[in-house]
Amino acid sequence: IYKEDDWRLAFVGFEWLCEWAAYGLSGLAFLKVLEYLGKLTILVSLILWIYPGFQERRQEAESAKQAAADARISRHYVAWQTINSAVGKPGNAGRVDALQDLNQDGIQLDGISLAGNAVLVAPLNLTNASMTHADFSDGTYEKVNFSCANLDFSKWNNTLSEDCNFQRASFWAATFSHSTFIWCDFSNALFQTQFTGDRSEFRVCNFAGAAFAAIPCELRMQISHSL
Repeated sequence: IYKEDDWRLAFVGFEWLCEWAAYGLSGLAFLKVLEYLGKLTILVSLILWIYPGFQERRQEAESAKQAAADARISRHYVAWQTINSAVGKPGNAGRVDALQDLNQDGIQLDGISLAGNAVLVAPLNLTNASMTHADFSDGTYEKVNFSCANLDFSKWNNTLSEDCNFQRASFWAATFSHSTFIWCDFSNALFQTQFTGDRSEFRVCNFAGAAFAAIPCELRMQISHSL
């Protein structure tokens, strides 16, 4: 019995000594620094484990972005080649898809030439297209959406446009000569254009809210019958 009590007393004494030792060591700044260094080591190891993966994903994203940009540039180059090589050729000649792609990507189409019996039929969306100084002469356009397009200084000579949408389009200083527009919507369009000597026809067209500059009497009468 006495031996067991001695063992217990020895254990309690050892525990008491450990507590005092822990209390004494807890005040040492050196041990706190070691504790913080241990935690910092774990944090650095975690960062070094995550960072390479982050860099790799970032490089992959940049590579994908660059590849998409290169593909877009290549597509634009092909589209311009198609349009330029089709000048003077009759029919579609791939112009519909090329114009659609360029306008969808916000590429300006100023000065573009569609002259030479081009035939452009829907679906072709040229909404908000910038087509100043464009030449539409001798072409046929059916159900093409030119709404809100900038068509200033454009040429519409000997053209046939049927059921096209020209809502809010701008025709500042545009040229019309011997052209025919059938069932076209020119509502709220801007016609700051001189029609002197023109022989164009506007059959059953909508000009509600459109703004005009000086118009010859005969053309004014023709337009009034088209409203």
